Amino acid sequence: MPTALTADCFARLRLRWGAEPAPEELPAAIEHIFDAGRMVDHYLVTPAPALWALPGLPAKAEVGSILFCQQAGGAPWQVLLHPADGTVPAAAEMSVAEFARLLAANGLHLPGEPGFVPPPAPPAPPTTPQKSD
Repeated sequence: MPTALTADCFARLRLRWGAEPAPEELPAAIEHIFDAGRMVDHYLVTPAPALWALPGLPAKAEVGSILFCQQAGGAPWQVLLHPADGTVPAAAEMSVAEFARLLAANGLHLPGEPGFVPPPAPPAPPTTPQKSD
């Protein structure tokens, strides 16, 4: 049986749109089901010490990214901890209720779901004035 995760295993989750990761953050993706099909969105996640204390999971230094995959029919979310070296990820599970608690704790709604508000677009890069001949 895979390791069961809770919302307390993660200190922070935020959308990646235009954001640079802080040193304690890992790239993350959430693959979720919504009315039109499946969607993958990119996030930054800060694992909490509770995650690294769980038996059967890789050490903090070994994990390069995390993937949260929603399962059909209310089954627990699959959480894959991908090693930075590209080898086989470690799998864990998170109940639907715990994943909802993680989203709520971070003020997030998934794209395609009621309540989702896209963040403002990042500012455009400065332009260089063109010389006229």
